[in-house]
Amino acid sequence: MNAINVNEFSPEVKTFDGKSVLFVGRFTYRKGIHILLEAFQKVKQKIENAHLMLVGSGYFSSIADLLIRALNLSKNVSIIGQVKKEKLIEIYQNSHVFVLPSLYGESFGIVLLEAMASKTPVIASDSGGTKELIKNEKTGFIVKKGDAEELSEKIVELLLDQNLSKKISTAAFREVKKYDWKNIAKKIEAVYRW
Repeated sequence: MNAINVNEFSPEVKTFDGKSVLFVGRFTYRKGIHILLEAFQKVKQKIENAHLMLVGSGYFSSIADLLIRALNLSKNVSIIGQVKKEKLIEIYQNSHVFVLPSLYGESFGIVLLEAMASKTPVIASDSGGTKELIKNEKTGFIVKKGDAEELSEKIVELLLDQNLSKKISTAAFREVKKYDWKNIAKKIEAVYRW
């Protein structure tokens, strides 16, 4: 069972800065970081001060570095390695948009729950289990995997529209409570009692 402690991630007040985008995960080809960087180049053309933070590590790090330079994104993208949980929670809470652009092999995506619990609107590709977690245009956005154009449009839409961001954030936060450990534990207990 996948679950998180929602209260641990939940900010007292959520603010949307109109510029910060976040990715958290392993740096591998299947996570679609190259698609996100391509999309972010388009985002930068519309929102000059937009900033993407990539949190994690893996063999794709050096390729990501090369792409950042090749796409002229050095001022707009930061790569941060593994961080302690407290710092990660702070990063989630301070981000305007969370993106999971996976190409395949995304079974559940615990990072989506973490972002939703942080009241950060999510955009994920239609890969694997993401469609079970996100109700498109209600609790987040689902985009076609590998489609940098659509991904950039959704990022820009959320960054520019505070009301939409708040609406999605509120709906997602309500939804993520189903995955709180307290609720999951009750379900597991019920199964064993049966």
